[in-house]
Amino acid sequence: MRNGLIWFFIAGMWSVAGFSQETWIFHRGNDLARCEVGQGNVRHVVGLMKITATGKDLTLTLRKGKNPTFRAEEGRFFAIRYRISGNGTQGGLFFTHEEWKTLSDKSYSPFPVVADGQWHDQIVDMAAFPHQNWKGNIHQIRLDPVNPSVPGTVVQISRLGFFPTREAGEEFLKKANDTPDFTQDSELDAPMQRVFIPGGTLREDFQEADFLLENTAVEGRPEENVVVFFDGEKEEIVAESEVNRCGFVRLVARRPGKYVLKNRPQTLSDVEGHPQEKAIRFVASRGLMNPVEKGIFAPDRKDSPEETLTRAQKAEKIMHAIQETLGCRIHSPFPPEYFTRERLRIGAWGNLAPEYFKEETIQTLADCGFDWLLAMSPISSIPLREDLLRYADQHGVEVYLHDGAIRHLPILAAYCEHPSFGGHYLYDEPGTTQFEDLGKIARAYRETTGKVPFVNLLPMYANAAQFRFGASAAAIEYYDSDPEIFRKYCEEFCRKFDVHYICTDIYPLNWSQGRKTTYKDYTESIHVIAQVAREQGRDFWCFIQTFGWTPSKRTPNEAEFRWQCYTLLSFGCKGILCWTYGTGNPEFPSLVDEKNQKTKAWYDARTVFQELRKLSDVYIQYRNLGAFAHRGENVPYLRISQPYTEFEVLEAIDCEEPLLCGCFEKKEGAGNALTLVNMTELQDEKEISVRLKLRGQKVVAWFGGVAQELTADADGFYPLTLKTGEGVFLTVE
Repeated sequence: MRNGLIWFFIAGMWSVAGFSQETWIFHRGNDLARCEVGQGNVRHVVGLMKITATGKDLTLTLRKGKNPTFRAEEGRFFAIRYRISGNGTQGGLFFTHEEWKTLSDKSYSPFPVVADGQWHDQIVDMAAFPHQNWKGNIHQIRLDPVNPSVPGTVVQISRLGFFPTREAGEEFLKKANDTPDFTQDSELDAPMQRVFIPGGTLREDFQEADFLLENTAVEGRPEENVVVFFDGEKEEIVAESEVNRCGFVRLVARRPGKYVLKNRPQTLSDVEGHPQEKAIRFVASRGLMNPVEKGIFAPDRKDSPEETLTRAQKAEKIMHAIQETLGCRIHSPFPPEYFTRERLRIGAWGNLAPEYFKEETIQTLADCGFDWLLAMSPISSIPLREDLLRYADQHGVEVYLHDGAIRHLPILAAYCEHPSFGGHYLYDEPGTTQFEDLGKIARAYRETTGKVPFVNLLPMYANAAQFRFGASAAAIEYYDSDPEIFRKYCEEFCRKFDVHYICTDIYPLNWSQGRKTTYKDYTESIHVIAQVAREQGRDFWCFIQTFGWTPSKRTPNEAEFRWQCYTLLSFGCKGILCWTYGTGNPEFPSLVDEKNQKTKAWYDARTVFQELRKLSDVYIQYRNLGAFAHRGENVPYLRISQPYTEFEVLEAIDCEEPLLCGCFEKKEGAGNALTLVNMTELQDEKEISVRLKLRGQKVVAWFGGVAQELTADADGFYPLTLKTGEGVFLTVE
């Protein structure tokens, strides 16, 4: 969806005493808040920054400083101190300047890395690469610590910066302090484990230390299940221990030294069995519950839980058991039923800067009409996750997280019962070769947690290589579309993924020689995936064009937001999502900029989204049958290869202009509905008149989210006027 690149800015690189003013110090520094990590889960570990890769494209985004650019000669030498545990032999940088306006492989500047779990200092001469384009003003940079990354690889970066000389970079790296800071709270790798002051290694001046471990105790006796090793030998645990309401045990160390806390099993992958059984055995093995007592396993059939309860019953019981044990039930103004109700959801792909994140961020999102947020990292990672869910609960926003827990399920024990938590992001724009493995992950996730994973598909204008190998196979361009390949791609998704929806993104609003133009296969691309959704019993979701991220794309105005939404509604769309909400590129701001300041597009979108919120309860009462075009012979973007032709409630249309008509029947009881959308070219800004003859006694039109009962004229036609880009939903009884 995003062409695989994360955009960011490094600025303010002025040489002072041989050092750049704009450096990033992560260990014992505060610069982590200015950074964004893609496809990685970020944690604080006793004052040290730690990233665990969750995908193949681990990236580090460094937010801009005081100035938007820096001179290449002032930052010729890139200095980095890192430690990598896992896999990888190469890292790299991407950059842009006055001549190269976008990040691409042309600027890729690779350098070797060593993944041996030890600290390494690296100085990279940016002027020495064959591309010879480190020159002028450097605008944008992206760091790939490991390229490609392997999920599970751990990366720590102590500090980095750009310097005019190699000596300045070396001096900067020598000042690194990578010793743990035990005055800071720590997030450890072991699931549900928390350690506070001082943790880990004790200094000689400490008389005692407090530890918080997960409660593996049986009847309050942690010494029977928790093993503490002191300098390689088992350490006696004092009797004065306590269990708090979240299931953590407080332990007091007897003497200074190095303590290692060991618990079995450490990860869910260490437990054998089917996904649901694994989760049950994992929690049971850590002393969090007795599966027999909880009614999950029968006493004489511990190895065959599938025959004891249905999948839904098991999921419900384990969630209840975890909730009961951890004591994390939240009394919320928005219970889970608020989000699981059938509705027309308005969602956002949230690329929000963590340094500006606060309650107002979510309030602004909700005020715009959104009730669903796909929270990309880092706002969904540990430092902000608690605030994110709390603010979302206060403002009625359902949150999908991107914190790596979908591949490491025990992480979500801390928030799985939060009413605002809806599920996890899994993957964006995969190819069919990835469907098998991703489908298994999605199925295990649903069976174990009862939550829904999120996957977004490629649009119809992707090419054959991308449909097979994913978006990264090539840059997404507007190729000559092949609806049949796209249809097979969507059908294969439905075969491999056990989810209730199918989602794609379609961005139709272009600039061409100073005129507004529309993607030529727009309605056909919607028709194909919507038809598959109907045939497979899936909800249809779609990302709309939200802003112009490149000169060939335009930021929609109010009419163009409305036109996209009502076009999608005509094909039965139940989820309208925006990519992207918040952007770090000041040249192409989205609905809000990186500081959460509203743009004009926010106000235009808000008007439309609030209309849809009012329409939602009526719209979901009807089932979409298909759509057809009126006067669309000479309108390429209105072509529909298999129009719906059996909508008998509509007897006649009197209109000289192109229209899109969506056809619906009531799910329960008698009744029909239809949408009408003005499909004249948006460049022309043309208002049109429409007359409809309908079979029914009562016709209600929903304009701007407000119901208006219509009256037929002397000829039995209902007259309507549709402004540029306007659509209307009509019910007929």
